[in-house]
Amino acid sequence: MRRGYALPMFVIALVLFAMLFFAGVQGQGHTIQIKLNINNTSNTVYIPGIGEVSAGGLGSANYTDPPHFYLASYSGDYLTGLVAADGNSLGVSNTGTYHTLEIEQGMGEKTFLLLSQGDWNNIDKEIIGVESDKFLKYPSSSFGFGLGDYYPVTVLLSYTDIDIEGILDQSKGTLKLTIENKGISGNRPVIEIRKS
Repeated sequence: MRRGYALPMFVIALVLFAMLFFAGVQGQGHTIQIKLNINNTSNTVYIPGIGEVSAGGLGSANYTDPPHFYLASYSGDYLTGLVAADGNSLGVSNTGTYHTLEIEQGMGEKTFLLLSQGDWNNIDKEIIGVESDKFLKYPSSSFGFGLGDYYPVTVLLSYTDIDIEGILDQSKGTLKLTIENKGISGNRPVIEIRKS
């Protein structure tokens, strides 16, 4: 599955991190792709095992064996990224007007959408807690310091080959989602998304 995010760079000043939890049947070969599109190519992108790369020079690449499963994009003191305990691959690309961060992982895994202050070091300091499933048990689990909730974040799903049922409106905080296959209708899978 694909997730699309369109965030102007100034939105990265946000204190938010959101956990996306996709419940599904593990072990059946299903994967999910979570993509974050960032509306510029002037940021610096950090790829574990590779290092810092200019977003404008990313091209398109896929990494199947990184030391950690996170990607960070930052400029000044504004940080955005995707963070997971595990995954199948990391991907980056550049279209000339925006750059994309992507994590592909098995169903049932967790991914954090990170919008905060700082750079890749903020994620690197917390990645062991994420990988050991201790991060959310910390008294104040965070990848950085908050900047308030002035800027909205919109998460959009759009597919032509899948019927998606459900409308979610969520205020700040952690959200647990259930994604359920409801069968086939008109030769297209019907997927329901709801709060768990």
